[in-house]
Amino acid sequence: MLVTTSGLRGVQLVHGALLRRHAFSAAAPFGYECLGHYRRFTDGTLHTTLHTAQGQTTRIFSTEVDALVDLWSSRRHVDQETLF
Repeated sequence: MLVTTSGLRGVQLVHGALLRRHAFSAAAPFGYECLGHYRRFTDGTLHTTLHTAQGQTTRIFSTEVDALVDLWSSRRHVDQETLF
């Protein structure tokens, strides 16, 4: 699921996240695991970060829609890595 925190008070570091259901654990206390997120920087760019088995992948976009599309389209790639 994609979650945007734009417009919410008190949220400063992450402006949106890509989450998936996960078994309840210390790493996922609410039953969701964060696969990636995006942040807006002062210059107006949005940086997406995707957490993969090889590490983190970061990309830069100019619009929130592009950042959301990038995270959403990357979900299959992350799922395939974690299956094996």
